[in-house]
Amino acid sequence: MILVFASLSVSASTPNSALTQYDRHATSDLVDAVSGERIMRTIQDLQDFGSRAFYLNSSDEAASYIFGQFQAMNIAAEYQEFMAGVHSVKNVVATIPGASADAPQFLFGAHYDSENRDVGTVSDGQTLPAPGADDDASGVACVIELARVLSNLRLRNTVRFVAFGAEENGYDSSGGLAGSMSYVESEKAKGISYEACWILDMIGYGGGSENHTVVIVNEDSVRLGSEMQEMVGALGIELSIEVESNSSSLNSDHASFWSAGYPAALLIESDPTTGVYQFNPYYHSTEDTVDKLSEGQIVAVAQGLVATLMDMSTPESANDGGGLVLISATIAIGSASAAIVCIYYIRRKVKEQ
Repeated sequence: MILVFASLSVSASTPNSALTQYDRHATSDLVDAVSGERIMRTIQDLQDFGSRAFYLNSSDEAASYIFGQFQAMNIAAEYQEFMAGVHSVKNVVATIPGASADAPQFLFGAHYDSENRDVGTVSDGQTLPAPGADDDASGVACVIELARVLSNLRLRNTVRFVAFGAEENGYDSSGGLAGSMSYVESEKAKGISYEACWILDMIGYGGGSENHTVVIVNEDSVRLGSEMQEMVGALGIELSIEVESNSSSLNSDHASFWSAGYPAALLIESDPTTGVYQFNPYYHSTEDTVDKLSEGQIVAVAQGLVATLMDMSTPESANDGGGLVLISATIAIGSASAAIVCIYYIRRKVKEQ
């Protein structure tokens, strides 16, 4: 389909409390592009490694698989190597570059390693399966799908997609957020700033009749939860969101970002300390398998994140001044989504003035 748009004017007085028709069209196109089939296939592929414990060769193989997924989408990817005790481990970092090196960045992250709670030695790790479908193939698969859906967007902001290694403690306790800590240290040393970092860790277990997620934030990242709630509500995405401000919740990779002062939120299906939803009883066991997960819930989480990024990001062609933005040129594009997204981005920038 070819869409032709001639003249469009947008007023800076557009209210902040509701999305316009342009917003809905723009975000809906990307939201609808999220594929549950792709997500579940990726979870199955990761589960098929048997275990992704960071001290095993299968962890390196899983990292190579994730790297290949980004490459297949023509998204630049690299390994970031670090040490977890005596174990050499890799983060996988994929980047959609923004037009401005100075614009704050966005990040979607999840850990790809898995763990079986009964493992006490390397030998145990080699023999006891740790399929880790929910913990955390569900998060990794969502991050990969987000990269695919967003791969053709062009923002001023760089967007990073990171699969962290050694989030789990490991049999010798040499892990424990080691990958995300290494990543954050590198980013701070380079002076990189972030607008928002979303960490996805166990998002696939339903434990009820409704799609849901808990968004855990601290005082620096409350906006991330409220923005997601607003966008999910505005677009009618079937996802119940519980936002918890809990700076003492430090058991996933978001804690590394908090320690560096980056605005980060953890998305998880349940906070076991509050009991809002049922926590996955199979995690860290041989039973954490893909058949226990809710495809619809993972899709809804991905859709909510796509919409939230659209709302918070800045277009490449944004007008930095206030007042009226006017497009008087004719745009002919072979993709409906590209044309609509262009309109959305220009209106959104004015909305923020």
